Amino acid sequence: MSTRQQSTKSQTQAPAARPAEAEQSRTRLKSARADVEARITALQRSHDDLVASAADAPNDDEHDPEGVTVAFERAQIDSLLHESQRELLEIDDALTALDAGGYGICRECGDTIPQARLEALPGVALCMTCAAKRYREAS
Repeated sequence: MSTRQQSTKSQTQAPAARPAEAEQSRTRLKSARADVEARITALQRSHDDLVASAADAPNDDEHDPEGVTVAFERAQIDSLLHESQRELLEIDDALTALDAGGYGICRECGDTIPQARLEALPGVALCMTCAAKRYREAS
């Protein structure tokens, strides 16, 4: 990295959050974490209920008119559960970054993540530019 790139990058990094801002961020992250944990618990309960109800039904998805529906519901719940677990990990990473003084700094480019983005997605680790770039690369 050139000296110019280094100085530009260091200029774009946010200063350490003030204690009041850090505490607001911590409160927002902990609230989001509690919401995601509640969602995971509800999804696990739904998954367990679906598995239990399917255990009583015939195991012939092809000929059972409800078999496909049950399989679809199970796949949908599994997908939502996986996504929620990923979101929980992102929030935990954000709490770790907050403790280290790096919360609100894009993990890719080092720019400051706008406050509105952090409020909407508390566990976010990328600025919009880097998130869009990653999305395009994945598509």
